[in-house]
Amino acid sequence: MSGFGAVAIYTACAAADLGSTAVAVGRGGVERNPLLGDEAGGVQWGRAVAAKVAVTAGLAIIDHQIAKRDRRAVRWFRGVVMAVYLGVAVRNLRVQGVR
Repeated sequence: MSGFGAVAIYTACAAADLGSTAVAVGRGGVERNPLLGDEAGGVQWGRAVAAKVAVTAGLAIIDHQIAKRDRRAVRWFRGVVMAVYLGVAVRNLRVQGVR
């Protein structure tokens, strides 16, 4: 997979996280990350998107560095990243309302 493919994977994962966060907040959930939420538990979407862009860029750089050294390791890295993002998205989608 090319570097562009890795960026696409990480971007899709970040989009799933943001989308599932929107669903959870729409159901009455609150954003518990103090860097991304406001005092009322809502999401500061500008901050959230900026954080996801920064994380995606960082993951792409790390991915590239690992891929240069070990193709097998980079597949494991991608799998772990996708599993973590999937876990976050599933957790968000299970939120029924906390407020």
